[in-house]
Amino acid sequence: MTRFRWALTASSMMAAFHLFWLITKIGGTKGVTAASDLIQIVPPLVASIYCAARARREPRGGSRRAWGFLAASQASWSLGAATWTLYEVVLRVEVPFPSVADLGFLSGVVLAVVGLLMFPAAPQRIFSRLRTVLDGAIIGGSVLFISWTTVLGPTYREHEAGLLQQVLTLAYPLSDVVIVTAAVFVVARAGRGNRIPLGLVAAGLLTYGLADSSFIFLDLRGAYSTGSLIDLGWTVGPLLIFLGALAKGTASRVHDRDEVPHNSILMLPYVPAVLALGTAGSIVISHGKLESFLVWNGLAVVFALALRQLMILLENVSLSRNLEARVEARTAELSASEERFRSLVQNSSDLIAIVSQDAILSYVSQSVERVLGYTPAAMKGTDFMAHVHEKDRHSVLASFAGALNQPGLAVTVECRVLHRGGHASHLEIVMTNLLLDASVRGIVLNARDVTERRKLEEQLSHQAFHDPLTGLANRAVFRDRVEHALRRTERMNEPVAVLFLDLDGFKAVNDSLGHAAGDQLLVEFGKRLSAWSRPGDTVARLGETNSPSCSKEYSSRMKPSRSRAASLRSRERNTSWTADTCSSERASESPSSRSGRIAPTFSCATPM
Repeated sequence: MTRFRWALTASSMMAAFHLFWLITKIGGTKGVTAASDLIQIVPPLVASIYCAARARREPRGGSRRAWGFLAASQASWSLGAATWTLYEVVLRVEVPFPSVADLGFLSGVVLAVVGLLMFPAAPQRIFSRLRTVLDGAIIGGSVLFISWTTVLGPTYREHEAGLLQQVLTLAYPLSDVVIVTAAVFVVARAGRGNRIPLGLVAAGLLTYGLADSSFIFLDLRGAYSTGSLIDLGWTVGPLLIFLGALAKGTASRVHDRDEVPHNSILMLPYVPAVLALGTAGSIVISHGKLESFLVWNGLAVVFALALRQLMILLENVSLSRNLEARVEARTAELSASEERFRSLVQNSSDLIAIVSQDAILSYVSQSVERVLGYTPAAMKGTDFMAHVHEKDRHSVLASFAGALNQPGLAVTVECRVLHRGGHASHLEIVMTNLLLDASVRGIVLNARDVTERRKLEEQLSHQAFHDPLTGLANRAVFRDRVEHALRRTERMNEPVAVLFLDLDGFKAVNDSLGHAAGDQLLVEFGKRLSAWSRPGDTVARLGETNSPSCSKEYSSRMKPSRSRAASLRSRERNTSWTADTCSSERASESPSSRSGRIAPTFSCATPM
């Protein structure tokens, strides 16, 4: 159970206990008087403590000061109740008039009204502010009309004491009018976040006012004594304020100045006005006429009501105009946003398309013409999978199925898509399932052309594993192939041979014909070695002039052709090479017997 519910339960039990004592009158008149007076001290004291605690929790500003004044108000009321109890219970004498108790009660009313008016109000337009002021005037005038008929008028006419006593006597009913008006006025102008705590506080103050007015009404007729049922109002009132201090306001959103108030707020001033009208009717029926004060009071209320209706009419006109302007501005904003979105999509470098569950293209952005060479009209209505390269179609179908099975999931796939020019473009496609989106109802494809990136990746990969001059495999690839071949030999018992080839007289070529001629000789030498090799063999360049070859079978396959000579700078040049050989079949022989030297010559005829 929350803290507020515990407090609500405890307050209900205390009010029920007080009501039970007032009804059963346990202990007789003295017992009921003592119990009622003592009980009335505790609730305002508790309310004062919790209002002060609420003031400490509030940030600096109007709310903090408001709760502080309410705490002082309840402390003053508790002091008045304690003084009243001192006279009636302890001293057993009639409470004098005026006394310190009157000071506590009336000071409590003043402090409560100041506290209520300090609560921050929701922001309002000028017509709403004027209407709120008129609401307060209507409520105050109506309550004054009723109070003058029931309490104020008789008190004013029948009381024959001194000036101070007359002032204090009229101060009580007038304070009730003020506090009721202030409570209703504050609730009407409160923001949504504070309506629950302020509503409880206002209900407590209204209960105070009702109890005070009933007390004065009964006292004028000599029908009041401590222990009457109206004493319950002085217990319930501070308990409601105590609950208001505990209640938490909801997190209020930014208040809309053009927001239409709730019907209960709009109809609130009419309730006391109708009661005042009924009171006036009963007086006319019973006495035939109204006294002059009530006539002027009634005219003022009627004038305020008419003026309020005018304010409501002007407020509605202003509200309608503002709403129309906001609708137009919002429509223009949406149109601009739609145009901006359309422009972004149409001019995006990425291809955006929407396909159905059957992979039929229902929308294609204008960028398809730049990416694939087709117009949007030519692509729309076609099967997207028909445009995918046949070797990549299986992986694209698998990704498409994954996107279909999981709404909202984005699946990325890279594939080749056929260009209108006949070649294939590499696209990176992000598939997003928006079938549940009413505005899309399809699979959205965001495709980016990554052809240049793929070419660069392949070029970098080739450079990482191949000699930049001859295009042969480099040392890393050759070593990996040798290790692989040796492992295969162990498993399959197939022989493997390594030939380490070195060009003879290569330095003389560089010195006599230049490095460009030497590079050309190496390139031609690499080409002829690659041409003589089988698909399963590897030819690599390890250094400046040597090129090893790894062969699964050591045979006489790699014999150079003598039919052509190398033409270097218009000069024919015969070049020999030396080969060191190593075969897995002779792994048991001594190292000196693993190598041999052959010096055949070969010729190449490559124009410089």
